[in-house]
Amino acid sequence: MSTISYRIRKSKSEFSTIYLNLRVPGGKVVELSTTLSVMPEQWSASKQLAKNTLAENKKLNSNLINLRKHLMARLNDPSSGLITSKKIKQWIFDCFNRISEEIINDIYSFTYQFLELSPELKPNTVKGYKNLLATLKQFEKSTGIKFYLEEITRTDLEKLINWMKKEKRLSQSTISSHFKNIKSLLNKAHQSGIKINQLARDLKVATKDSSQEENKVILSPHDYKKLKELSPSNKMLENALKWLLIGLNIGQRGGDLLKFTPNDVRINNKGLVLVDVLQQKTGNYVTIPVKDSFISKIICDSKLFPHSISIQKLNTYIKLVCKEAGINEIFEGYIRDSKNRKTFHKGPKYHFVTSHCMRRSFATHYYSKIPTPVIMNVTGHRRESTFLTYINKHQNKDDNAELFASYM
Repeated sequence: MSTISYRIRKSKSEFSTIYLNLRVPGGKVVELSTTLSVMPEQWSASKQLAKNTLAENKKLNSNLINLRKHLMARLNDPSSGLITSKKIKQWIFDCFNRISEEIINDIYSFTYQFLELSPELKPNTVKGYKNLLATLKQFEKSTGIKFYLEEITRTDLEKLINWMKKEKRLSQSTISSHFKNIKSLLNKAHQSGIKINQLARDLKVATKDSSQEENKVILSPHDYKKLKELSPSNKMLENALKWLLIGLNIGQRGGDLLKFTPNDVRINNKGLVLVDVLQQKTGNYVTIPVKDSFISKIICDSKLFPHSISIQKLNTYIKLVCKEAGINEIFEGYIRDSKNRKTFHKGPKYHFVTSHCMRRSFATHYYSKIPTPVIMNVTGHRRESTFLTYINKHQNKDDNAELFASYM
């Protein structure tokens, strides 16, 4: 009698693929990807199912149970004929009503199916994959090059990167993100048993363009003082100013900042005002103290708390806020034009201010004053090297030693 068991293979990514081991009559063992995945810490090896601690795990377990029943029914059906790995793969696809493996030969079909079957992905991750697909469609329309999983080559990727730089004028960070997602999709397709160009998985293509460095705008303590003393010319700018000041005090990404409400504020037994934030990108809960009484007053009073606003409008309004505050020292960098392409510009600092500079200013201001891991926990950085690049700093061993000594 045939038997089926499940196990996971741990990987460097957050999720691990679930594999099935199928022992068919005669003793032959076949191991195939179920194309389903789970966080390693959520997997129960003894039960061969996900732990029932998350809502998505219950759906995953239902899929695994149904897959086992589906395969056993096919294996016990005399009309199934000779059992082969290829036939079992197709049964897995049939069980989940997916596109046939033979039809999935391009990165678009695979990505659409992967997103459909991965409800556990964070919204920003899904958005990143969808933005990549939109970019690849534009690239195909412009150049006639379509990305087939078995045929992706270094030349194709270099052409894509050059097109994104020269034609689309995408930022270095966006290009790097797209390239990272392509490599991720190739790995996931391979784990799912779909044929890909094996060499493409190990390709390393230069995405960095030193001539187009990211703008690293920092609002200084002097700028902060100007903002606190400003009386904006209208209500819209007054609202944007509040968001800007709050952002400079809690050091979060723009999306997390704008989800912040008075319900996320509390005062502990020592009278300290605390802000609780669930970071969308990392999934981490962080708590940030707010010691500026001016800001505490705003966030603790629902009547003074700023009303909701889109990130696009906030980016527009805070430039005007900074202009009225006189933050106009000359700065050089890249600004997006009407076609969303980056062009080099030299002008007043307020032109370059975006919601992102709030988090960077926060991190820069507290660097060397507070232990770096503590700041990283608040800002959501995972690696110190990335954090130091983010604030344009280099590791100073003497500073670290002096900071360590101050705690002794």
